[in-house]
Amino acid sequence: MLEQLGDVFLATRLLQRLFLGTDPLLSQKAYDKLLKNKEKTKSALLPLLATAVLRSETEFSETEFFQKTRFLNILIQLIHVLIEKGYQNEAFMLGLIRPPTQRPHALMIELAYHSSWWQTFTALLWFLSDEKQQLWLGFKAQDKGNYAAAINFWRDAGAEGLT
Repeated sequence: MLEQLGDVFLATRLLQRLFLGTDPLLSQKAYDKLLKNKEKTKSALLPLLATAVLRSETEFSETEFFQKTRFLNILIQLIHVLIEKGYQNEAFMLGLIRPPTQRPHALMIELAYHSSWWQTFTALLWFLSDEKQQLWLGFKAQDKGNYAAAINFWRDAGAEGLT
């Protein structure tokens, strides 16, 4: 209503207050609205996502599975925003805050690949499916100039390796 009356600033402040409140349902709805507004303008997306990451681990009383899934989704959004803003190292470190089995491995291996962090790249491979391992080993071989090996890896990667 406030937005329709032209007071976007006050509407945003009210949503921020609801987001930081103690009612999980109102907080979630306010977060969703803030996220929608911020994605349109890309303004202040980092602070919103960082706050959501911190809150989703500590304050919501949803089922454990839903809470972990929600947290991982927000974490991945935050990592993408950091990458867009040029903060690859920070994005990678953020991915490390979860236990190894709960990390966004596909995103982290992509960051390791683009940063040429080959030891980290190799360590992350083991968390991926066999086909994904072959795909990424193909990218690494290509990066090193070993095109024949890259093609062989991609053949073993299944459908994704053939595209």
